[in-house]
Amino acid sequence: SDYDKEKLINDFRNVKDLHEIKHYDVPNILKNKSDETKQTKILYIGQIIFKEQLLCSESNPWIDRNIKHSSPGPQKLLESVFDYIKKNEKFKLFIKKHPGDKSDFIDQQIERFNSTLLDSRESILPDLVIGHFSTLIVAYMEIGIPVILLPHGLKLDAELDLSHYGKHYQCSTLNEFINCAEKIKKNKKIKSFKCKSISETLLDI
Repeated sequence: SDYDKEKLINDFRNVKDLHEIKHYDVPNILKNKSDETKQTKILYIGQIIFKEQLLCSESNPWIDRNIKHSSPGPQKLLESVFDYIKKNEKFKLFIKKHPGDKSDFIDQQIERFNSTLLDSRESILPDLVIGHFSTLIVAYMEIGIPVILLPHGLKLDAELDLSHYGKHYQCSTLNEFINCAEKIKKNKKIKSFKCKSISETLLDI
């Protein structure tokens, strides 16, 4: 992002041969064709944030601190969002598990909410991405996919500001999520056209 370039330029000011590259996942995502299904495809990008996930991670002071201060609020909101998607036939949910997540939390959600699990190498071109924070979310922002960020409940040393990489929605309640999802669903055709043009541009380059 422009923000990164401004911050990094001081460290690399003497570099003569500089090349800017896209997020490493962008080409893989763009290989997927946007189908004409009436369902709105929603991708949840997992992160290690809830108590069950943290307990199954390698212990360190940061994880121990977050286990101690773990709150059920963000997890309940996520499960309410999944439940809403499951009950709405216009939506189809895909879930991508964080590669470092050794817990069964995501597997339980797959079973409970009739969703599709993507393996570590698999990617899709969705109509909407939801998550908390992730490097993969940045790739979807670059492509122009709408992103909804949900609260994570972690005690971070510095809050991650993804606004440097693209526009996104922040929803802290189920009603906020429903309103955002409905707006995005109505603009689905516009979004698909935008993705197609970006894909063609990258291929031309």
